[in-house]
Amino acid sequence: MPKKNKTKEQLSAELQSLRKQFNDFLDELPDALLEVDVGQGLTHMNRQTQRLFGYTAKDVADGIEIPQLFGQNEYDRAVKIINSYIAESQKRKTKYTPSQKQKLYEFVMRRKDGSLFHAETQTSFVLDGKGVPTGLRTIIRNITERKLAEAASHDLSQIMNSSPDFIFKSRIDNFKFTKVNKTACDYYGYSQEEFSKMRIFDIEVAPPLKEQVRKLYDTTPVGNVIEVFGTNKKKNGDTFPVHVRFLKLDEEFALANVRDITEQKMAEEELKKAKESAEAVNIELIQSNEALQREIIERKNLESQLVQAQKLESIGQLAAGIAHEINTPIQYVGDNTRFLNVAFGRIKTVLDKSSELINAAKEDAVTEKLITEVESVIEDTKMEYMLEEIPMSIDETLGGVERVATIVRAMKEFSHPGTGEKTLTDINRALENTITVARNEWKYVAELVKDFEPALPLVPCLPGELNQVFLNIIVNAAQAIADVVQDGSEGKGIIKVSTSSAGDWVEIKISDSGTGIPEEARSKVFDAFFTTKEVGKGTGQGLAIANNVVVKKHGGSLNFETEIGQGTMFVIRLPIKAPNN
Repeated sequence: MPKKNKTKEQLSAELQSLRKQFNDFLDELPDALLEVDVGQGLTHMNRQTQRLFGYTAKDVADGIEIPQLFGQNEYDRAVKIINSYIAESQKRKTKYTPSQKQKLYEFVMRRKDGSLFHAETQTSFVLDGKGVPTGLRTIIRNITERKLAEAASHDLSQIMNSSPDFIFKSRIDNFKFTKVNKTACDYYGYSQEEFSKMRIFDIEVAPPLKEQVRKLYDTTPVGNVIEVFGTNKKKNGDTFPVHVRFLKLDEEFALANVRDITEQKMAEEELKKAKESAEAVNIELIQSNEALQREIIERKNLESQLVQAQKLESIGQLAAGIAHEINTPIQYVGDNTRFLNVAFGRIKTVLDKSSELINAAKEDAVTEKLITEVESVIEDTKMEYMLEEIPMSIDETLGGVERVATIVRAMKEFSHPGTGEKTLTDINRALENTITVARNEWKYVAELVKDFEPALPLVPCLPGELNQVFLNIIVNAAQAIADVVQDGSEGKGIIKVSTSSAGDWVEIKISDSGTGIPEEARSKVFDAFFTTKEVGKGTGQGLAIANNVVVKKHGGSLNFETEIGQGTMFVIRLPIKAPNN
């Protein structure tokens, strides 16, 4: 039995209902959307546009001048782009369609309060029933955070290129290099273009290193680091010993931090000879004061060189971990961006079909079939799911960008060279930056608890050297806990960092739930070259440097409390007023 034709009043009511649903839908879009009529100016702003620009529905009703939405000179540029596009279409005699749109353009936009932000825009024509443009519909996306993320990525590249070590990024499937820092290019003698055609094994000499790399790629979990020693060769054929830290970033890429340890090997050999000489010395050599003085001077010079080398290696050792910390949030920023791209396509489908319905309504040509098609498109695009997931994706993306920015800021402040003069320093902030920079060292084995005095007085100090002290103690704490919990699968240990003030002193406590320091080692903790760690995990310089910085350079004190099986706490006391010397 044929259906009854709907009355004009029924069609009008349904159209009004669809129009309200359409406007409600526009208000729920994650992006800002506005419409401009040729004769009436700005005619519509969805809720996101009002929030983004700071305007209200009343402002829109009262009238908003289009130029005031743009930064300086940006409105004129936008008009030129639209005019050139119209002129080109007229020249080609192409017909306008509702889906016809321009490519993406970036502008600096202005909010109601005068503040500026970066935006990405895409504009399409609003057509009348005859296909003639009567206005514009523009989608505006705030890309300020993306601009910040791009700047953060640029800062990371600068950090890599300023590293004294050689940094290589390579693919896992074919071992080819994808990025090499300038330090490596200069030292090995290859250009970036030459490196892009090479594999890891092209610069290696020792076969055992090849097997170590294959083991890393095949069996090491993402985020884990493996350390190996081998021999590399330059373009001119020269070979040199290297210490390599491989980090598996994900299933596609790995990062290698390579250090030429020629001088270290020479120093170790010299140290070995010096120790052998000391063991062989007899009573006659001891009585020879002149010869003994020469040996003491030589050993002090050697110690000084090794101390300096230990300072320089810190950033290089942490580079791979920092790259991993940045890579993780960047990954889910990318995933969410791809999801939003798909969501935009579905939303566009609904908009296009809705425009078709509106145009039909204007011509009084709405059919049951067209209404059914619109309802079907809305259902097929799963708009309810989209409207629920899109805000969460945006929140996750913003969180990822903020995490990257936090890491980069901490790295820049931690590695700042300073002036060589003592400056008033916020110890809480210095500790925060050091904890962030060292996060990859402790996060797998420990939970880190902070208890900072909020109004801690500023301390006159050498911030770069104190950062090194904090870093050495925190890394030692993580390694001590790792000896207890191994890989953390059975639970994690605790690192606690606290600050307080009393009288003319500021006190910093760093404690761990590690193994504790053996009784026989406690009197040697601050001795240079003394370490209880395995070969390759420590040179015995960290706490010797820390003691020298705190006591001799700052007039403070560095002590510790320890208990076997319970852990260790280091206590640093610094004067609030700089000593006269």
